[in-house]
Amino acid sequence: PTRKWLGVNHLDGLFLTQWSAPYAAAAPLVPRALRTDAIYAPPFGTARRGGVWTDELKQMNPPPHELSAGDVLDLGKGLTVTVLSPDPNHLARQAQDRALVLLFDYNGARLLYSGNISFGIEQEVLRAHPDLRATVLVEGRHASEPNLTPEWLTALHPRDLILIGTRTPGRIHSDPVADLPDSLHPHLWEDTASVIVRLHQDGTATVNKWNE
Repeated sequence: PTRKWLGVNHLDGLFLTQWSAPYAAAAPLVPRALRTDAIYAPPFGTARRGGVWTDELKQMNPPPHELSAGDVLDLGKGLTVTVLSPDPNHLARQAQDRALVLLFDYNGARLLYSGNISFGIEQEVLRAHPDLRATVLVEGRHASEPNLTPEWLTALHPRDLILIGTRTPGRIHSDPVADLPDSLHPHLWEDTASVIVRLHQDGTATVNKWNE
């Protein structure tokens, strides 16, 4: 509904953030519904389980572009995407920790999409990128491991935190900002089905409800 309301009938790129059915099984249907110039995904080697949909994605022409830590996409007009994880030589046990962690940078406005990574992957990313900052952080609770720690949020210092998957059974529901000083509290967005993030040419970012 949001896509139709916005009048979107063409995608410059589609990111499949992890090889698990809830995130990627419907991906082969997307190019049939609207024109999609490119599909990006983690390396196929991170897909420990798959099915007909993974085989169909591999047979696409062109197939998805496989991304891993260190890759940088220049999408033009000042927009770059830096891949911070996964490291194909050091794959985690759970699918959530083998997912893409992506830093979108548009003239200094930064959005970090970190999926549902655990504390361990957060620490790995910070060790590799100690100066990492993000205007907007998009992250959800890991299914079984702690994450969204004060150390992570203090380092990134996001202005806006968009929580994804907070209603999924089994997730930890503690307040991710409770232990932060007031000066570091980001604005929390939890109704993620209706949130739109815009990175602007002047280096600013805005987050709004889709119908506002």
